[in-house]
Formats: sequence, C-alpha cells, structure tokens
Amino acid sequence: MVDTDGDGFRELPNGEKITLNIQFAIQGIPLQVVELVANDRSEVGVKTTVKEVTPDEYRSAQSANLLDVGAWGQSAPPVITLGANERWVPPSSAYFGHRTGVLWAEWVESGGGAGAEPPDYVKQMIDDIGAFQSAPIGSASSRRWVSGWSRT
Repeated sequence: MVDTDGDGFRELPNGEKITLNIQFAIQGIPLQVVELVANDRSEVGVKTTVKEVTPDEYRSAQSANLLDVGAWGQSAPPVITLGANERWVPPSSAYFGHRTGVLWAEWVESGGGAGAEPPDYVKQMIDDIGAFQSAPIGSASSRRWVSGWSRT
C-alpha cells in the first residue's frame, strides 16, 4: 500500500481508500491504548478511526466477524491459563472476553459440519494444548512441552 494521491494516507493496490476502524469498549481496553495504536497507524499512513461502543455492541460485532481490529485486553495467572484451554482453542475466549476464530470454533464443535475449517497450525495448537494439559505436572511429558515452548 502506498499513498498514490498525496493526501498522506495509503491506498489499496486497486486505488481504493483504506480506513482502519477500531471499535472498542472501555470494559475491554483503555481509551489511551486505543488512541496510541490509532495514532501510530496514522503516522505511517494508515488512516484510522476510533469509536467507543458498549461491551454488548463490541461482542455482537466480534461474533459476527465485523471488526477491523480486535481491541480487548486479556490476562490471567498461569494456573488459570494452564487449567483451561479456552485461550488456545477457537474462539480463544469465553463470551465475555475477546473471541476470535468464531467460524473455526463452529467447525471444531460440529466435527466439521459447520463453520470454516481452521488452518493446520490452529488444529495443531488445539492438539498441543490438549496433550500438554493432560500430561501430569512435572512429568517428562510435561517438561517436554514446557521446554519446547520456551525455544519458540
């Protein structure tokens, strides 16, 4: 993408204007973080808009795959992350978090009967987290997973 019309913002290869729309809810991420990201994008020539929406509007838009950008902070202590696979398996969070890969989740949950088949790396991640979480803590198998992840 380059700025073909001299207005300071890049256009798509076909010449169309591009605008990155960031919708966010204060419940999920602070306004200052979203403004920082938007300013950074604008400074490199990607026109960016910011719009605060309610948490329900945000969840509805993300579930319908209508967001240009995901803007929701997530964190949890390791014991929670290691005990629950929801962060590693599509849609990568519960309803009240930031979900991605909703169509992949439909495919996984339906055994391939609905949604969209995820790429191989997502399928491998699902298998890997299942194997890791089923390995006894401190076992050779558990240590193999931890040491393998620390090199990546």
